[in-house]
Amino acid sequence: MKTIWQEIEELRAEIDDLIEREEACVDPIEKANYTDLIAFKAEELEDLESIYRPHIHV
Repeated sequence: MKTIWQEIEELRAEIDDLIEREEACVDPIEKANYTDLIAFKAEELEDLESIYRPHIHV
């Protein structure tokens, strides 16, 4: 079972990969699909970070 932190790290890596693919893409429809997917993943990342954040001790 993955920890929330592992999920966060995996999502960040996935978003970075999607951004690279989006930038390399020339088809406007495919580019829009990547943009939507990036936005969806970013929301998911924010949700996970909001769960994890209260457990961070400074």
